[in-house]
Amino acid sequence: KVWVDNNPNLRWLYDFSTNYWEGDLRTFFHPIIFSIFFVICGISCTLSRNNVSRGIKALLLAFAITLVTSMFDMVIKFGVLHMLAFSIIIYSIIDLACNHNKKLVSIICFVLGCVIIITNTTYQNVTIKDMPEGLDFIANFLINGNYESSDYFPMLPNCGYVLLGASIGGFWY
Repeated sequence: KVWVDNNPNLRWLYDFSTNYWEGDLRTFFHPIIFSIFFVICGISCTLSRNNVSRGIKALLLAFAITLVTSMFDMVIKFGVLHMLAFSIIIYSIIDLACNHNKKLVSIICFVLGCVIIITNTTYQNVTIKDMPEGLDFIANFLINGNYESSDYFPMLPNCGYVLLGASIGGFWY
């Protein structure tokens, strides 16, 4: 807020960002924008030559972010970079299992992406307490539970959007 007081010409930007952060516009557009971003990441997976390396690098960077943010009061345990890194690695596993057959990879990514998104939509209201004992951490990790993190993007449904993007990229490429 200090920069607004020092530069009143930018007050409109401060007001807009505050209204966006607290308003219905963000509630509506936030999931749409991130879904598009995740689909683009999936398309990029089909164009990359070494997704394993890219996924591992992203995962190491994500863990470094977790380490650094744990020193402050805003720990990022499973943020957008963590989710993207795991999604890229999952795509790599599918690609390797299909022996780099782009058409087969695209079909599997499409089916798996749809299953993930539909499953998430179906079980969106399942609470962590409904999970068997010992599996609550996994449920918190995968779905939007009571997992506390400054930046949290669960695998479900977000990995599904990445896989759908990979399917689009595979068919398009």
